[in-house]
Formats: sequence, structure tokens, C-alpha cells
Amino acid sequence: MASSKPQAPHPIRVGIVLFPGFEPLDAVGPANVFGAVEGIQMLWIAEQQGPVSSKTGSMTVVASHSFAEMMPQQQQQQQQGGADAADPKLHWLLVPGGVGTRKEVVNPSLLSFLQAWAAPDAGSGLQLCMSVCTGAALLAAAGLLDGRRATSNKMAWEATSNKMAWEWVTSTGPKVQWVRAARWVADGPFLTSSGVTAGTDMAVAVLKTQLGSEVAGAAAKYNEYMPNAEADVDPFAEAGFVPDVNQLSQLTTATILLEGIDRLPDS
Repeated sequence: MASSKPQAPHPIRVGIVLFPGFEPLDAVGPANVFGAVEGIQMLWIAEQQGPVSSKTGSMTVVASHSFAEMMPQQQQQQQQGGADAADPKLHWLLVPGGVGTRKEVVNPSLLSFLQAWAAPDAGSGLQLCMSVCTGAALLAAAGLLDGRRATSNKMAWEATSNKMAWEWVTSTGPKVQWVRAARWVADGPFLTSSGVTAGTDMAVAVLKTQLGSEVAGAAAKYNEYMPNAEADVDPFAEAGFVPDVNQLSQLTTATILLEGIDRLPDS
């Protein structure tokens, strides 16, 4: 039986970083979007192989690879034996957020792993480095966002630091050009998103820019997901904003993308 999934024109390996206390949807949302495309493979990576518990403890994901195993130079050594040495083991890297980032922001093993793959002079072959929510703090702490535009979670209250997540994250990267009102921000090979579901919006946008609108739309449809198509539309950046769950949904750009131009209102 033929797959109903869209097809990537070439294999893409996405490394998803795990750590104790990660936010489940930060990782699983984008993984579901990317996984809706044939040819995109997810590799779950943590400091050590084995189960990693999420923020709430409601989800445990098994990391199939360790940081040490997945360092770029390790991959280069493994490829000397017939494999194409020019093809990196990872093409894209995704860093979720969650309460665990407060400890990981000073974890030299994790920060070194991020630097080895995503630093400008790393020569790793990585094409994209993405973060969701407070995962941006890890990229910032590694010095990877210095001089770049980036965003993060706006609303979550940080009990451990007695401040909002936004204030805590921005304090980890004083040289970063933080953008408060943004669902996600793209700056060169780095993409950072706001909180939780914004990472899924970012993942759809990544498919659109990397593989085209048809693939992105098909992946969103496969997940029955209506993405926010506007990177700079972020109502959660407004203090006190609470979604009106009683309001009927309106036609969106995503609706038009998935169901056709005939759904566009006449006026």
C-alpha cells in the first residue's frame, strides 16, 4: 500500500535533544510534523542513552543516542569506511524547553554538544538549529545566538527564579537581540519559537521553507493541525492575554493552504 505521506527529495536526519524535565509538546509536536514526511528521520539524543522523563513526568522518551556518540567528529570517524563523509549524521537539530532547562543551562556536556554542532566554525554540516520555548536559553547559554534575533516563551511564571520565563531566558543571552512579539524567529540557520505549540507552527514553517508549501500543507493535514502561518503574530506576548475559547474560529491562511483558494472569502 502506497504511503499517503509527502516525500522529502533527500534523507533528512533530525536530532532532538532530551534532558530531564523537558516539555513534552516542545519535542513531540515538531517531531509529529517532521515525521509526517517520508524521508525525515528523528534521532532522540540525551547525555546518556536510555529513558528521559518529561517536565510533568507524564511522558518518558527513550534516547537512542548519547551526546558522546553523536558528536560530529565521532560521525566523521564512523563514516570512514564507505559511507559518504560529506553527509553529516544530523541535518537539523531541535532543542525543546521545559523546567529542566534551568539545570541544563549550566550543563557543560549539553552546551558542548550544541556548540559542536551549531557553532559558526563547527564545520559539522548542520543545516538548521531550532529551539522551542525556553530551549532558546540553552542556545543562548552556549553563545550560539549572540548577535542574532531570537524569541522564547512569554507567559510561564518561573517559581525557581521568581520571574517570568521571558525574563529568565533573556538573562541567559545578554548579547542576543530578543524579539518579544513573535511566534517564531528565523535568523540564518537558527530558528527559535515561543512557547509550546509555537514549536509546531515553526516546524510547519520549516517544511515550507525547506521543502515547499505542498509538503508543509500535506504534513499539517496529516496531523489535522491548523498552523499559525504568521511568524510575527503573537497574542501571547500581550500581558494578560487569555484566548477566548467561546469564539468561533475564523478562516486562516492555513485553511486556505490546506483546502484551496476557493475557501477565500469574496470580501
